[in-house]
Amino acid sequence: MLTIPCRRVYHTGKSVLPESKWQPLAPGDTTFAEIAGRHGVTSGFIVDTYHHFKPDYNFHRGFDSWQWIRSTRRTSYRTSRT
Repeated sequence: MLTIPCRRVYHTGKSVLPESKWQPLAPGDTTFAEIAGRHGVTSGFIVDTYHHFKPDYNFHRGFDSWQWIRSTRRTSYRTSRT
């Protein structure tokens, strides 16, 4: 299963099968964070993959705060051994 379609399932609870396209959340999708926010729940979203924050992907939608913590995957900012 592709990761972006899985993320759409995690955030909305809606099945994306059988189409499973690599696409952002649709403007009409309601996320768990949005539902929780309507009920007074404060939420935060912390991830280490940039896909959540690609332009118009909106996986942070509905959260009160969000943060991208860069992972060590393909980063040029690794420290050297001393």
